[in-house]
Amino acid sequence: KELNFNLETTSTPLITKNEIIFGTGDKGLVALDKESLILKWNIQTRPSKIYTVPYTTTPLASVETSPVLVNDVLYFTASDGYLYIADPSSGIIHQEINLGAPIFSTPAVSGNSLIVSDFGGNVYAFTSK
Repeated sequence: KELNFNLETTSTPLITKNEIIFGTGDKGLVALDKESLILKWNIQTRPSKIYTVPYTTTPLASVETSPVLVNDVLYFTASDGYLYIADPSSGIIHQEINLGAPIFSTPAVSGNSLIVSDFGGNVYAFTSK
């Protein structure tokens, strides 16, 4: 499949066993097959709540943060204000959590906690059992 995305993003790619996963400037999160570099899946996020340079036209679904992988679960945040939890192989979303404000920071992992901070100055901690 041809890549037709704005790849001007600040997202650092996540390299898994079979995928290269990264945010785009206008189509959410994408995964390329690690060997062929063919588009494997795309998670389209909602329109951005705030537009940052160079993303100044609507509707853009930018993911400017880097995805993280914990116990074979993919976590990423977007400028639409959501924390996404997905399968890294298929791109199937397991859960979407609306935090309300754009998120421009990569989730942090500490032990069994996932920490997310948003543009509104809020800090969230999600803990697994």
